[in-house]
Amino acid sequence: MKFAKAEGVGFVRAANFNCPKQVVIAGEEEAILKAMQIAEEKGARAVKLNVSGAFHTEMLKDAGEEFYSVLKDIDISLPNKKIVSNLYGDYYKEDCDIKTILKRQMTSPVYFEKGVRKLIQDGYDTFIELGPSKVLSGFVKKIDRKLTTLNVEDIKSLEKHLSILEVSNMKVAIITGASRGIGRAISSELAKMGINLVLNYRKSEDDVKETIEETKIWCRSFSC
Repeated sequence: MKFAKAEGVGFVRAANFNCPKQVVIAGEEEAILKAMQIAEEKGARAVKLNVSGAFHTEMLKDAGEEFYSVLKDIDISLPNKKIVSNLYGDYYKEDCDIKTILKRQMTSPVYFEKGVRKLIQDGYDTFIELGPSKVLSGFVKKIDRKLTTLNVEDIKSLEKHLSILEVSNMKVAIITGASRGIGRAISSELAKMGINLVLNYRKSEDDVKETIEETKIWCRSFSC
């Protein structure tokens, strides 16, 4: 997506394709303000977000290279369950280079809507957002209001939704997760229901191993 008029005053790119009628742009402030002005003149609503950087654009190229220099020495296994990559809005392929994908994700747009539509196409009708927010659930509803969205941020909300998750033949997609704290508690409860899990961890590999031991399941984990 190009912004010819705004680019005349600086760098600006589309960074997140979240849902119908919502695209996040990023770049240099002057160009962002110009793009917002143009959008409003054409009848769109533009809101300036308070963020610390132009994420998912070429302005993060140096950070991406630094990130990759760390990743290249880390052993990352391919996931053994289906995981949608925001870089493509499609599943990770069996022969994909995860390290390169993670590097490129820092400088490339997020295709959230495309990824959700891929899951809808494959029969998924229930989306669970883990964490203290309903932002992603809101995006999913704007993509297709017929979908079921659940928000799990603590044990109380988890227990509230367990009966829904027990519905037979339901295909469930978990949007985000963790291997400690509430994430571990949620993993344990879902494992008891026989749901296969893929766990992401960001700090200690020992933590995710403890989660696997507690839930008595086997999964392949990777750091990102």
